Amino acid sequence: MTDASDMPKRPVHELAEGADCDAANRLLKRVAGLPLRAIEHSIKLAQGRFLGERFLIGVDPKLWDRVGLQTLPEDLGMPQGMWEQFRAALPSANFLGLAFEQEADGCLYKAYVEFPVLIERHRYQPGLASRPALIYIGFKWDPASPARQATTHYYWEPRLPAAQIASRMSRHISALGHAPVRGLVESLFERAKDRIGGEAMIYLEAEEKKSRRRSFALSFYKAGIELGDIRAGLLGVADVLAFPRALLEARLERDAAQALGTIAAGIDRNGQDFLTVYYDH
Repeated sequence: MTDASDMPKRPVHELAEGADCDAANRLLKRVAGLPLRAIEHSIKLAQGRFLGERFLIGVDPKLWDRVGLQTLPEDLGMPQGMWEQFRAALPSANFLGLAFEQEADGCLYKAYVEFPVLIERHRYQPGLASRPALIYIGFKWDPASPARQATTHYYWEPRLPAAQIASRMSRHISALGHAPVRGLVESLFERAKDRIGGEAMIYLEAEEKKSRRRSFALSFYKAGIELGDIRAGLLGVADVLAFPRALLEARLERDAAQALGTIAAGIDRNGQDFLTVYYDH
């Protein structure tokens, strides 16, 4: 996720273009007129599916009261049990991300809380630097189907050299069933490593209880890589995951010059390969 002050100034309402505008706008109206800390687009490639209507908005703690978090269950359908967990996590957090994802049969809302205090503790206290730190919790739900929900914990290990990142990634990459997905992830890691080195990257692993999901994410915004730079690799992934190339090509045409920041990959909740690419809005 990147600071909104460094991003191209496209109107925030454009985030909902192509999505179920009613559902997306219910989220967007909560931040209308607020100075946003971060805005990020993403595309997710999975078996037979291209999910291109996805966005995340970052909000500073001083603005949380104006976002209306207390009404998430009533207005956005957050399940009550999830709401209790989310509310309990907020006092330890100092960053909030609100996200939307359009799917073929509905949509998902997501709320991410970040724990940078834990990040600083791991960075500077001897003996903690080599231990994974809980950096995010992601609360994800379908407002039309309360049973369709997931809570994801994201763990970060600070200051990993490139060789250790590669070793940890390999456990996930080896489980991917499609060579083009593996190849794109590996080539992108090598490109980012050559430009900024391992310690400038952020490597996360995701965990979900009672789920088949096993995945990682690698962030490298400072590497200066654009979405268009991986066009050929993404189109190769589209071919093996069997969704229409035209959907991806249209997005690449529009956003090719946007800064690529994070790539996530692994096995999804259905036991299939997925690849998600995050980039500047």
